[in-house]
Amino acid sequence: MQKRYSGPTVDSYRGAPTCISRVILTVFGAPYIVSSLVLLGTAILGDDAPGEKLAMVIGAIVFAGGGLFLWAPAFPIVVNCIMQSNNRVVRAIRPLVPPLAMGGMVILMGMVPVLAADGIIPTDDASWRAPRWVGGIAAGVFVVAGLFILTKPTVNHLEPRMQKQIAGLFPLLIVSGLAAIAGWVAFGPGERQFSTNASNWFVGVSWGGGELVVGIAFGLGAVALIVITIIGWLKYITARW
Repeated sequence: MQKRYSGPTVDSYRGAPTCISRVILTVFGAPYIVSSLVLLGTAILGDDAPGEKLAMVIGAIVFAGGGLFLWAPAFPIVVNCIMQSNNRVVRAIRPLVPPLAMGGMVILMGMVPVLAADGIIPTDDASWRAPRWVGGIAAGVFVVAGLFILTKPTVNHLEPRMQKQIAGLFPLLIVSGLAAIAGWVAFGPGERQFSTNASNWFVGVSWGGGELVVGIAFGLGAVALIVITIIGWLKYITARW
């Protein structure tokens, strides 16, 4: 009788190479998991407003994702048991795990500022250094990028023309958002100035600029982005993308 090989297959996930590295990853991942559980418990048992509860749930998911990302190389046996399962649900979602994980995390990173800009998550108006719509668009860019990642596996099964249309829509939305933000920074009302500094062990340098410098710098970038956006949408609408 032929002996069946039960060792790791070629496609097995091997995780971290040494025991020490696995212990380190376990230690570093534990605070993320604990924080996730604390946020989730506070959202369920606390008396906070619905918007604050939603922010806590999103934060709990983000922390859980970070913790599991660190724990996966530390526990390759668990990962292999899940990924090599013959369950139909597991087999169906197995190819979608990378885009789902990456796209979901990017979307969640942008959702909290978007909900805060819409007033769903309560925030102090004094903490906003720009109009709420600017913050909403800036965060919305992350949401659109996450949706682009999520739809990638599905788009690949569509006809070529539809693939082209969907693949071109998300980058256009991102560029449009960046153009709107740069346009407000360059041409919106209010005073603008910036300053920055750099230093090392030997010398420190600082520089800054007033409204004119900021206006010129962002104005050129905003005009370029607006032109690119207009050309992109014209080509997209006329199906010449």
